[in-house]
Amino acid sequence: MVFGMFGFLLVFAIAGYLSFNPNPFNPGKAIGVKHEPGRIDKNTKPPVAGQNWTSPISGVEFVWIPALNMWMGKFEVTNEEYLKKEPTHDSRSIQTSTFSGDRQPVVYVSVDNARAYAAWLTTNEAAILSGYRYRLPRVTEWITIAQAGHDWLFPWGNEWPPTSGNAGNYHGQEASFVHDKIPGYHDNHPVTCNVEDSWENPWHVFGLGGNVWEACLSDTDTSSFGAWMGASWINSIPDRLHCTNSQLREVGEPAMNFGFRLVLAR
Repeated sequence: MVFGMFGFLLVFAIAGYLSFNPNPFNPGKAIGVKHEPGRIDKNTKPPVAGQNWTSPISGVEFVWIPALNMWMGKFEVTNEEYLKKEPTHDSRSIQTSTFSGDRQPVVYVSVDNARAYAAWLTTNEAAILSGYRYRLPRVTEWITIAQAGHDWLFPWGNEWPPTSGNAGNYHGQEASFVHDKIPGYHDNHPVTCNVEDSWENPWHVFGLGGNVWEACLSDTDTSSFGAWMGASWINSIPDRLHCTNSQLREVGEPAMNFGFRLVLAR
């Protein structure tokens, strides 16, 4: 009888735990996703100049840029890619909009966080990188790619205002805040968008206009911060959207409109 009562209580306790905690037997609850790094094995090929590259550890995609003889991140580094190094990072949300979607660019990261991510990736892939390394782009490298072989004022060209859906994710008419918005411009994104939706430039690099400000290194010393480039989803003033605008030279604090992308270079 005692055993019978003990057994009943044990079953009751287990059933209660399963009811209120994520587990495979509780379909009404979300099971947390554990972000595991990829791996390198004997079949992993090294990057080849002239060909696009995907990091085997992080999944970050890179586009070969002939004009610079190096690779530029096809997209800004996303939450899902960053979480492979920092699984507890939170890009947060505002009002009813989140910044934490897997394919949204990671935000609320510092310049030091971005550089540490590049170093982590280089260390973990050193066996196949053939002397290349991941880092943040220099300011002039970023400008070269944003202008895509043209002497453009803006990443999309010289006209103002830009054509809806053909320039990037800026502070358009649907943006979350009430301050100045680009006249007549719609990009369908109240905050940051998935990187694949952030507009592709002629060199097949996405998000060089808007979405998030991107951390860049100094042209003269790659150990030093240079500037934030490219404007963000919250910007609408033409001067801030210029390809060459490098006025934001203070490192500042992590925020909801600051992120980064990487290059792969010597």
